[in-house]
Amino acid sequence: MRKCLFLPVLLLLLLPACDDNPSTPDTPDTSTDIYAVYSALIDSVFIYPATQMVVIQNMTDPYAFPQGSGRSFIKVSLGVSDTLLNAYDEANASAGALERKFSIAKDYELIADSTFQRLTGGANWDPFFAAYPGAQGYLTLSGIGFSDDGNSALVYASNSSGVLAAWGICALVTKEATGWEVKKYVVVWVT
Repeated sequence: MRKCLFLPVLLLLLLPACDDNPSTPDTPDTSTDIYAVYSALIDSVFIYPATQMVVIQNMTDPYAFPQGSGRSFIKVSLGVSDTLLNAYDEANASAGALERKFSIAKDYELIADSTFQRLTGGANWDPFFAAYPGAQGYLTLSGIGFSDDGNSALVYASNSSGVLAAWGICALVTKEATGWEVKKYVVVWVT
């Protein structure tokens, strides 16, 4: 009788290993999801009709949303949870290096902020556009906060193309069947 019970008990123990729908949440695959989110954002928002190339700062910009009304604005405007905002904060505790892993519609260059500062001198953008003809300007990207299930991402980006030609946005990017897509974004500042 004991031998007869052994096989059914063994099958019951192995059954969870065959579960096609595990209860553990998906976690972002840092080797693909991070750059897929960045790429979706750049293609959707920062490639303009005249853009021939995209210039991106080679380090993330750890942009912090102001406490109080600033966070409330992001939360309400984008419909994001405190959990996602907290994940964004964690991803932006410090700057991180960006790599050549973007998959965007135009050629791109990663440059150091010191190179940008040297080329623009704070006011004269002519040397920058001579070095990077057809560029959309100078793009900075924050770290990315991912939802617990790995299907939503919160990211900040800013683009400058002149002394009084700059803007910053916060975007909610979601994983769809076709890949990552910008669901919506809000402008958080403009000059």
